[in-house]
Amino acid sequence: MSRTITVVIPAHNAGRYLARVLASVHAQTRRPDQVIVIDDGSTDDTAAIADADPDVELIRQANAGASVARNTGIRAARGEWIAFLDADDEWLPEHLALHEALLDRNPHLVWTTGNFFWCYCGQGHRRCPSLTGERLRRVQSLQAGKDYFVSYFTAHSHFAAGHTDTTLVRKEVLLEAGLFRPGQTRINDMDMWFRIAYRHPAIGFVLEPTAVYLSLIHI
Repeated sequence: MSRTITVVIPAHNAGRYLARVLASVHAQTRRPDQVIVIDDGSTDDTAAIADADPDVELIRQANAGASVARNTGIRAARGEWIAFLDADDEWLPEHLALHEALLDRNPHLVWTTGNFFWCYCGQGHRRCPSLTGERLRRVQSLQAGKDYFVSYFTAHSHFAAGHTDTTLVRKEVLLEAGLFRPGQTRINDMDMWFRIAYRHPAIGFVLEPTAVYLSLIHI
């Protein structure tokens, strides 16, 4: 099935990470159709790094927070599907390919998410899957041979809500849900997913970790 995918990357003072993040996008085995970096009022070299990349479309705005930056990217997207990536995280090379394959197998789905790695600072960048062991086996049993959940709320209650970095959504569904709430500085992504889930509860879930979330928590 043919689909177009836009990557939306909100970035605020992310200069020390952004080149690595973009490298992970360019390394995708399924290349995105459009890559947008929204410079959210940075005072470092974030904009210069994005602007120097010929495959990136840079949008600059006054600092307004991640919700507004993501909304700016969504509105500017030409792709039918939006893939989100934060400016200090990264994708593994098969991320888009695995999610697209899941959507090809399940054309009724309008969004998908999946497993990811936590990368703990201060621990030698140790990676730990979000879902592993008994939790992963429980998720597999709940899916009952399918690679999606009938309800996002079931997924959420079993620690399988994924992460913003592993979420791929139809643009029209994001617009229908009202986009991210400006001014909401915490769990703005979860707020959005709940609003989508009330309209479109079924969600794909890739069991293999496809992204790396850089946690600032030292454990």
